[in-house]
Amino acid sequence: MIGQTISHYRILEKLGEGGMGEVYLAEDTKLHRRVALKLLPAYLTRNAEARARFEREAQAEAALSHPNIVIIHDTGDLDGQVYIVMEYVEGKSLRELMDQRELSLEQVIEIALQICEGLKKAHQAGIVHRDIKPENIMIDRDGRVKILDFGLAMLKGTSRLTREIAVMGTIYYISPEQGLGEPIDHRTDIWSLGVMLYEMVADRLPFSGDAIPYQILNEEPPPLSSARYEVPEELELILKKAMQKDRNRRYQQIDEMWLDLRPLLGNPKSGPPGSTSESGPSGELRAEERGPEAFPSTGSRPVVRPSEEQAQSPSLQKTPGQDRGVDLPALKPRSSPFNFLRLVQNKLRSSIFAGLLLLTVGGLYLFGDFRFSQPKDPVVLNKHHIAVLPFANISRDAGDEYFADGMTEELISSLSKIGGFKVIARTSVMKYKGADKNVAEIGQELKVGTILEGSVRKADDKLRITVQLIDVGSQAHLWSQEYDRELKDVFSIQTDIAQQVVEALKMQLMVGEKQQIQKKGTENLEAYTWYLRGRYYWNRRTVEGLKKAIEYFEYAIEKDPNYASAYSGLADSYTLLAVYGHLPPKEAYPKAKQAAGKALEIDDTLAEAHTSLAFARHRFDWDWAGAEREFKRALSLNPGYSTAHHWYSLYLMQMGRTEEGLTEIKRAQELDPFSLPINTDIGIHFYYARQYDRAIQQFQKTLKIDPDFARAYLDLGLAYEQKGMYGEAIEALQKGITLSKGSMILVATVARTYALSGRKSDAQRVLNELKAKSNQEYVPAFYFAPIYAGLGEQDQALEWLQKAYEERSGWLVFLKINPVFDGLHGDPRFLALLQKVGLEN
Repeated sequence: MIGQTISHYRILEKLGEGGMGEVYLAEDTKLHRRVALKLLPAYLTRNAEARARFEREAQAEAALSHPNIVIIHDTGDLDGQVYIVMEYVEGKSLRELMDQRELSLEQVIEIALQICEGLKKAHQAGIVHRDIKPENIMIDRDGRVKILDFGLAMLKGTSRLTREIAVMGTIYYISPEQGLGEPIDHRTDIWSLGVMLYEMVADRLPFSGDAIPYQILNEEPPPLSSARYEVPEELELILKKAMQKDRNRRYQQIDEMWLDLRPLLGNPKSGPPGSTSESGPSGELRAEERGPEAFPSTGSRPVVRPSEEQAQSPSLQKTPGQDRGVDLPALKPRSSPFNFLRLVQNKLRSSIFAGLLLLTVGGLYLFGDFRFSQPKDPVVLNKHHIAVLPFANISRDAGDEYFADGMTEELISSLSKIGGFKVIARTSVMKYKGADKNVAEIGQELKVGTILEGSVRKADDKLRITVQLIDVGSQAHLWSQEYDRELKDVFSIQTDIAQQVVEALKMQLMVGEKQQIQKKGTENLEAYTWYLRGRYYWNRRTVEGLKKAIEYFEYAIEKDPNYASAYSGLADSYTLLAVYGHLPPKEAYPKAKQAAGKALEIDDTLAEAHTSLAFARHRFDWDWAGAEREFKRALSLNPGYSTAHHWYSLYLMQMGRTEEGLTEIKRAQELDPFSLPINTDIGIHFYYARQYDRAIQQFQKTLKIDPDFARAYLDLGLAYEQKGMYGEAIEALQKGITLSKGSMILVATVARTYALSGRKSDAQRVLNELKAKSNQEYVPAFYFAPIYAGLGEQDQALEWLQKAYEERSGWLVFLKINPVFDGLHGDPRFLALLQKVGLEN
């Protein structure tokens, strides 16, 4: 798009994109000014609903004129390409400011007041924003707050296009009524603003971690004072009122919230929303604090305690049964250790132990192991944490095992789409197949409060399924059922089981979740049977199994060409064949992308397909923005999909976002605690962060789960190698070679270790063997580069890295952080290669 002209707007550069549009910086060639041009993404042009929503944004925003709302200059449709032209806001988003530094309370309130003023104007015009979040708030160079993106706006009197639009707001900020798909009004913006203010003050979201929809509907956020000691009680009360789950107990108008916030500032500078004071225009920060650069992390004036008039404000009076007193939870480290140290210092200022505590905590941090040793508490079991144990196959034909396993996997998939549940992934529950353990033991090991188990008996076209839901703590049966049906009824049985689990656990479904568990991938029983066989072999994670899976998925597609899950399975199979080094990337990834794209063309809500596409964009296209967009889309559709968390964590690791990556992979581990790849890749995060001792410890933990997992020996060997423990490295790698029956990547790695340990003749011998093998079968070019680097042959190492680039090797995404190539970083050819892959920054 760069350099193209749409109407009289010449596109200069891409600024970003979201769910409803791509935004470009453009030049208005008539008026000679810079503007922001928003386009409906090409993949949505065929979607009439999205197009209507996009056009409604222009209608909504163009009707508004206010200093705190972005200005709409123009709209148009050129050859089917719909666009909106907006003012170009030079500055930073609120998200960027929050990520850069902790805002003072005064700055938070200044920003909040301006947002209130902009929303007041919109609400008066009958427009609800519906997606208030830090990404949609800009601070321009003059310090003015601008509300962006009324793409979800609903006009009074405009019919809703679909019920799903109700939940298009970002999950962390949506109101309870928005999540439930109920009719909404301006009070949903008040809730979202409350959530955003909480995050600005506390440096954390009020609802996070597991089961966010459940928390929004049922739980109260931790008190602000637990994160920031100087928060006045009045601000706590304001946010408590803004985030009332019952909208009738919330602020009823945005100016009520403004009036309660305003006295928390020192000197008045603006009037109520919509007015202009003598000291300057409403909606502008003071001159000494203008622009994003005017948000220092220290030195801001303290927030003034509210006046007696505010203390008597009707909107802040306690409702019956409301208690101002709160118990402070134990202090926890915040995202920045320095914020944590300052918080501890302030809380313990008067204590003679403060210095000792800070010295201890500081020492832990400086030595790279910022952890607290705590006694192990008993596992507290949550009834909404569920394990679906492998259904027993009691059919006469042992060959029907795939069908019983498929039933298990389908139920896991259905239940994991319900935001209030945390459902253990298939890999971990399969450990208990045929195991002689009781429900209590399994519940404690998996940290779940509820277990679903059953059996399947298949005979010709008849099906008997017995299922029971058990409370781990009491061993009580919460629900049980026996289904005697025809085989063709398997789809309705699966739906009924999922709905019965929801009802038994008294879970309130959010909008869209009921449709998700009722959705059938296919009505064709034969296609479904082939699909289950494909998944059965895919889960073996062997080259032979993956090839067999491809065959069965293709059979399923032949029987039902609109079977999205079968295309997704096909994409996953080609992806893993590339990862395992058994298919050239240029052969495997295009097939994976084509299959994932077809799956999404059929069903855009399939998280698995978005994840497959994200992986290909990451490892093959080297399209960082596109990959992250697909990962986030997958996780928004199914937060319980462990593979999406796992693969996204590797993307974040490669991008240098180490802490975010660890958070994602720990979430994947919670969902799939016994997954060998996930447990190994936790160690890989430490390895690439140069924390080799922690990496070794994690790889050893993985091998306690399964002492025969060859991949863990590979990574253990790499970590030992970086510590100069060559004997231990060679021993681990040779063990992996034996277990994997000669895995080429393990063979290549031991050759490198031979070279580093002084056994150069052994290294050269293995290198020659690999080259000979590459004449007969595919051996990734990337495997040769580390060997030459270990031999000190820098030119050869760079030559093979160039060959890996030509192959489009997925390993190159880790090139910049891979310690194996640290010795090449000063070579201009290596820097040029980083630039070609897109890793220079």
